[in-house]
Amino acid sequence: METTIIQHHKSVDFESLFEKIRSQCRGLDYQDCLTFLHADGEKHSFIGEAECKGRVENALRNAIASDESVEIINRASNVMVTVIRSCDADCPLTMEEMQCINEFITGFSDNCDVVLRLAEDSTLGNAVKVVVLANVNP
Repeated sequence: METTIIQHHKSVDFESLFEKIRSQCRGLDYQDCLTFLHADGEKHSFIGEAECKGRVENALRNAIASDESVEIINRASNVMVTVIRSCDADCPLTMEEMQCINEFITGFSDNCDVVLRLAEDSTLGNAVKVVVLANVNP
């Protein structure tokens, strides 16, 4: 993957991340990720992780914790949101937990294309990770 992603978190090898979860993605395949990442524009990534009560909301909050991240995401023409959880977790992911993701997505302008993905990573235990990729056109 030759795309430069401005990472607003601890450095992540996105090629390895996508390769690891690509077979577990629901509703979106690996080629869709590559298409998104190779589209024109400046790519930004935001990652948050949380465990226990409110884990999806807290992971999203951790991902976009700064005013800068909110400003970048609000200028995005394309956003890809991936919620990663373990199928072996004590508590499965619930629709109630996903409500904050729905509210986050509905806050974008009508001109922003948004893709929501769900993926699995058995190493997460009871934690949930939220990855937000934003493509900002110049």
